[in-house]
Amino acid sequence: EQRMSLRWSSLRSLEVSLSRALTPLVGEFSCLRLERSGGISPLPLPLQPAALLRTSAGVAALNISNQQQQEKLEEVKRSVMRALKCQVPDTMLPQVKYLISIGVRIDDLSKISIREMTAPRTSSFRKVLHRPELIKAKVGFWRQQFEDIDGSTIGKMIIRSVNSLFILHESKLKERLAVLYSHGLDKHTVFKFLPKSASVFSMKLDTLETKIESLKAILAPFETNSEDPNAVLLKLLSKRPSVLTRKPEKIEEVLGVLTKHGYSAEEVAIMIVKNPNILSYDRRRVEEKFDFLKDLQDFQDEAEIRSFFFSSPKVFDLSSVNIRETFNFLRKFNSVSRITKFPQCLSYSLEKRIKPRYMILNNMNSDVDSFSNWLWLSMSTEDFERKYCK
Repeated sequence: EQRMSLRWSSLRSLEVSLSRALTPLVGEFSCLRLERSGGISPLPLPLQPAALLRTSAGVAALNISNQQQQEKLEEVKRSVMRALKCQVPDTMLPQVKYLISIGVRIDDLSKISIREMTAPRTSSFRKVLHRPELIKAKVGFWRQQFEDIDGSTIGKMIIRSVNSLFILHESKLKERLAVLYSHGLDKHTVFKFLPKSASVFSMKLDTLETKIESLKAILAPFETNSEDPNAVLLKLLSKRPSVLTRKPEKIEEVLGVLTKHGYSAEEVAIMIVKNPNILSYDRRRVEEKFDFLKDLQDFQDEAEIRSFFFSSPKVFDLSSVNIRETFNFLRKFNSVSRITKFPQCLSYSLEKRIKPRYMILNNMNSDVDSFSNWLWLSMSTEDFERKYCK
């Protein structure tokens, strides 16, 4: 009986080893075990393949083998070694492996590891890679709030705002989520706050409420949709959540500049929704763009300048130097009126896109009309090569 027991124990050890080794090949069948009675039953949860389980944090682990996870771990180790000339501490390795298993990108995970290994004790940045219970619990929390959250987003959240999203107590996070939802933001919009503007979650509740109400009041004159009085606000926050962290008086100043230059409330709403970055600039930078185009003396009047910016508000993102250089180059073979009809042309890289394509067409002895329709500039690289680089 002792020999039989020992033999059975050996078979069980072999069974577990085979189950782990064959996980990538046999999938769910490797989760079964043979009973003494001749029947089969599931392996205990700790022995089941990670790819077929949800982790304790509630996020499905990736369907990758142990070998693949080990290869990714080695990549992180090599990145850390190149940067710091030292190894990842053993205490951090289990958490690094866990983040690999849920899909955090290797380059993000390398940055997280390096930051935690080099952060001074006096830094306000809080470490999480040595706190397995905390990191798994927080990943589980965010998975409960947003079912579609993936490892790539988790990695960005840790990099950009670990204090707000991973240290702050869950009850406080829920309170701030409730405030955002109460103002009409849907889950899709709130989700964008996580990797893009997580500082919202570290605001005091009354500050967050005040910010939203102030922004509503400022945008009220530009809300021209009678059916949805907060349409512009919601579109802005969906595209640029960080606008909520901007000082209300700065936003008001920029809107005042646009109104001063003759734009109607509806036109201003269209422009800031097309390019919410406008609201992140100060009044002086916006004024500079208008003054710069006036100084070019190529526009007939201010109405033409106004139409130019309205057609492509993205031009506000460009520096005056870039606008001047690109404008002057395009002016050599295009009239100002043609450029103003497609102001987006100034957004393309002069050295990497405009000049190389121009040289190709010019060598083909293309006529002026070939440059005036702007398709040569707006079409994708693949389409351009297919059409002109045979």
